[in-house]
Amino acid sequence: MALNEPMSLYGTRSLYQQLAEDESNDAVLTAFEERLDAAPCSLYEVRRVYLPGRTKDCRRHHGARCPRPRWWCRTERTTACRRAHSSFETAADGEQAELPPQCAGLEDGCRGSQVKGAAWRSVRTVWEGSRLEAEFALLDWSREQGVRLRRGESSRINRLHYLERGEGYPAAEAYLVAAPSGADDKNRDSFERKWTEITGLLGPRWEPVRPLVHHPVRRGSRVVPVIRPSGVEHVPALEPA
Repeated sequence: MALNEPMSLYGTRSLYQQLAEDESNDAVLTAFEERLDAAPCSLYEVRRVYLPGRTKDCRRHHGARCPRPRWWCRTERTTACRRAHSSFETAADGEQAELPPQCAGLEDGCRGSQVKGAAWRSVRTVWEGSRLEAEFALLDWSREQGVRLRRGESSRINRLHYLERGEGYPAAEAYLVAAPSGADDKNRDSFERKWTEITGLLGPRWEPVRPLVHHPVRRGSRVVPVIRPSGVEHVPALEPA
């Protein structure tokens, strides 16, 4: 939950909140806090980009893949827009030909609801020490950046949000958070390029304690199980399988 606030176990409530409601769990929660105090801690810089999802118009115009979204990939045209800005014309022989888009999607009456696409995350370790030292370091960096710490509603974990997520897509957010050490530093190869396109920022704000290691992607064999038709004892085409 330190790296992702919505990852609560009971809807919008965390396991900690559930246990804290019953006094008989006080000993368990005390032991849990003692374990956290004794464990090594890190400060993680977490960055996310939220990409636009593909609409029906996008799939109709661009097929299975769309490397460079246009307006219809970000917003879906309303019914009124489709009536006023037709994308097709009918020839004398009855054939329909597609016209260049006559609607830039900028009028309020033409825009529909945006579709959320994939969310990419970058996690980089920027500091390591004890839990108490991490909390003080987070507070010091908050003062240096002039940004107040914000506590998660479910997790009650403090985060330094130096980039707030805006409305619509694409969007981005970034924050610094203290959590037990052990999370792997990671981001996909194209993350930095997409991060800069959306935010105009270059790389993480704090220097990571170690370089990023790119592990080779292991792809499965993609073996498709063979289901023999019921009631058929011998199918020659399936013998190799």
